[in-house]
Amino acid sequence: MTDYTVDADWSGKDNLTSGAALKVVRGSEFQTEFDAIATAIATKYDSSSTVDINAGAIDSTTIGATTASTGAFTTLSASTSLTAAGLAYPTTDGTANQVLVTNGTGTLSFADAAGGVDGIVSSANATAMTINSVPSFLRDNSSMTY
Repeated sequence: MTDYTVDADWSGKDNLTSGAALKVVRGSEFQTEFDAIATAIATKYDSSSTVDINAGAIDSTTIGATTASTGAFTTLSASTSLTAAGLAYPTTDGTANQVLVTNGTGTLSFADAAGGVDGIVSSANATAMTINSVPSFLRDNSSMTY
């Protein structure tokens, strides 16, 4: 990618006296500027197209190779949406204590955790457990092992 950099000192020409040879704007100066602008535009990322990463590295780990690579990546971010390994991740954060759930077709969302046991009372050196509220799947069984 190429950033556009102004080649001519256009405002400097304004400060010259009328009739000064350098005050004249030449076609070649315009052409140099237009060429630089065209190059910058042509080499910038087109955000309306899909990015295909089929080579390169992230944190020194090769990506897009013909064999799978493993590595610990420090950051992966997406500004609008992220789909990875067939899972579409939510674009916003859930609320406190929510968990990620799937709809079975690859779409993840945040939801309140379901199931489990409410009201477990314990201490650091507990030898027994008190359960204040037992879910129905435990009530139907005759024993529980811990």
